[in-house]
Amino acid sequence: MATHEAQAQAQIFPFLSLPAEIRNKIYRILLCTFEPAPTSFQVASLNFATLQNATHRAHHTVSTTILRTCAQVHREAYDVMTKTNKFVRISTANIRIKPILNSFGVPVVTPDPRRANAFQGYILSISMVKKVAADEGRYEERSVPPPSSMMLLWRDMDRVCKALMEGDAHMPGFSKGLVMSLTVGYMSAQLPRYKASLSAYLDLEHNQKEILLPFRTELRGLKAVQVKGSVSRSLALAVQEDIARDKWSEPQEVTKIFKAAKEKGARLFQEKNLDEACLEWQDATLEIECMHDGASWEGLIRAGGPEFVSEIAEIYFQMKLNIAHIQLKKLQTGIPGAALLLAEDALNCAATFLVKFNEDGNTWRPTHLQKAKWNHRRALLLRLEGLVDRINTAVTFVNTALAFAPGDAVILAEKQAIMAWRQSTLV
Repeated sequence: MATHEAQAQAQIFPFLSLPAEIRNKIYRILLCTFEPAPTSFQVASLNFATLQNATHRAHHTVSTTILRTCAQVHREAYDVMTKTNKFVRISTANIRIKPILNSFGVPVVTPDPRRANAFQGYILSISMVKKVAADEGRYEERSVPPPSSMMLLWRDMDRVCKALMEGDAHMPGFSKGLVMSLTVGYMSAQLPRYKASLSAYLDLEHNQKEILLPFRTELRGLKAVQVKGSVSRSLALAVQEDIARDKWSEPQEVTKIFKAAKEKGARLFQEKNLDEACLEWQDATLEIECMHDGASWEGLIRAGGPEFVSEIAEIYFQMKLNIAHIQLKKLQTGIPGAALLLAEDALNCAATFLVKFNEDGNTWRPTHLQKAKWNHRRALLLRLEGLVDRINTAVTFVNTALAFAPGDAVILAEKQAIMAWRQSTLV
């Protein structure tokens, strides 16, 4: 009966008379032509609203017309499309996921929840919600984002995982409060007859391992992750265990890594590679911030004590001072970009994280020279920003800098520039 039906369809649709290998090749050309993920990317705008809602789109030349040919063609094409593209759905309840993914340039097939939720051929569905602490409740109620769903490609899951590991930089308490479920083969068994099911494909354990590998490799310190769906129990438990393992556990090794990053940046700076030096320090300080706000920090404090916290505090403070120095140099030479914001952020973080480290047992304190540099750079930033109502604040900062480094020629020159600025506003 099935043979007669196939023969009848072949007579009506000559395409079905082609060998299966050729039909599959045509399906891949029509339905699986996604451009490679970009190796580099730039944030298009510093507008906050844009950053909150932007997504990098997955560029493609996909044409789905062939799916409307007949039931058999639809089934064959759907099978090739889902197994080749390996679509993944990400759904969130109270998490602004777009800026997190956007920071790593993660390509999104569609950010439209209606379209993402209507699709039935996912190899994986990722669901995320953030537990809200009691003291966050009132704030969260006012700022909670709406639920979201989007479609991505499995090939980009390593990038997704790297972005999630820096989630604390976007949302305080992200990693500690994150509750995540990874459902392998979401909806794969709930398909109409004319769509090919992924069940047989997902029953093979080596396919399950491949699908979960990026999460098992890249995610660390997430204690509330559940792996379920078309996956063996032993594999699900092993993946959950790997993901829950702390990324940072040895204080001495952690200190060694960040000292090396600080020294590498200094070497690049001496070689006049200012952008590379700044990037090295920015990456390292962001990693420290995520580590501090993540699940590993309490264990590191217990193991390393005040000595560990003090070493990290010193490394972090100096790198932030260095970042501010480079960004202020850019401002002084008229290089366009976000130098003003980056310099201000570096100086603010140097101060605020010192307070946080003090709460964790830090005994290190900035030297007089470091205090002089911080206050001098604060004063310089305000002068370059040029807001008249902040002149007196700039004077206070530059005088404080001189108190820590009396007679310093650079600081004295900056004071003269600020006083001239103030005088110009009185004319």
